[in-house]
Amino acid sequence: MAHDVFVSYAHQDRTVANAVTATLEAHGIRCWIAPRDILPGSDWGAAIIDAIQEAKALVLIFSSNSNDSDQIKREVERTVHQGIAVIPFRIEDVLPNKTLEYFISTQHWLDALTPPLEDHMAHLAETITVLLEKKGGKDKPLAAVGWDHRHQTPPATTITRRKPATTTNGIQGICRGGALAKMADERSSGAFTSGWAGG
Repeated sequence: MAHDVFVSYAHQDRTVANAVTATLEAHGIRCWIAPRDILPGSDWGAAIIDAIQEAKALVLIFSSNSNDSDQIKREVERTVHQGIAVIPFRIEDVLPNKTLEYFISTQHWLDALTPPLEDHMAHLAETITVLLEKKGGKDKPLAAVGWDHRHQTPPATTITRRKPATTTNGIQGICRGGALAKMADERSSGAFTSGWAGG
């Protein structure tokens, strides 16, 4: 299946990754995500490589889980090697390890630390939509998006946010059981810190 975006995530962040995928696809952005799009009986590694090569961008669900994942390191390395844009979508206030820093330290980030998360996902969808429209073909890599993670405060953006297409229950309509809404409540109550601590 042809796709625009490869969604890279650690298995512990599957709830967030599925919500991001649902939001992007609701905005008409075709996504590839494992294990959903891996055909039964096919080679996992080969399927990942093929999907990355056919993508126009990779959305990295960045957290402490993905930071420690060898699989994520390989996916990001292959993406950068192919000249495809990596769009880090940061859901946790952590610094990239040295390996990931090597590949994504110059990228711009989309920060999703503060609730509601659905607003950040809608902003991600709108940003990717604009970039895909500008890109047109697959012969040129996407430009960096978001804001430089080395800055403390994200700059103003000209992209208008709108509420994503979800059910009347908001993010709970995307994530069964409301796991992501619980995560947002934890962030709101102080369980997660906000603000980039990079130097």
